[in-house]
Amino acid sequence: MGGENERLAAADDPVARVDALRPAQLDRTLGFLISMARQFIHRGFVQRFAEVDLTPNLYSILALLEANGACRLSDIGAALGILQTNLVKRVDELVERGFVTRQADPVDRRAKALVLTPAGRDFLVRLHAIHDEWEAMLVQRLGTDDHQLLLALLQKLLFGERLDGEPDHPPALLDED
Repeated sequence: MGGENERLAAADDPVARVDALRPAQLDRTLGFLISMARQFIHRGFVQRFAEVDLTPNLYSILALLEANGACRLSDIGAALGILQTNLVKRVDELVERGFVTRQADPVDRRAKALVLTPAGRDFLVRLHAIHDEWEAMLVQRLGTDDHQLLLALLQKLLFGERLDGEPDHPPALLDED
């Protein structure tokens, strides 16, 4: 990435102009690239799910319930890295839309468990189709082998053996939609 002349020459191309601003050292920094990739993937997800008025976190909650059945709110928050106060707001929205219900936890009657409703299961069919289309575009962009490699490397980074001085595991997500 270059200096002022390169930036000025790219004045008519906003993408090139912004790319020219970024120091080359950032393009070799894992944290920066993961952050930029996360933003790109998040934007694509949000654009595709706008038609059904659903955020990434809401989709994640529904998918988690589909895969696991009834779950305590605290377990959902921990699994997805969503703060409890924010999780309650998101769950309220899913309840209002008829996709989940709150029920007494069968093990601890004081706790609440979330359960997917039939409407939630039906809605997930549509959501999975939208998600699969977006994921297929990402696979096409990377190629199948590189997509699988990237998944494996990210899983190793996030859930692999913990080294001294690392942040707590599992890593908390940004908790944003």
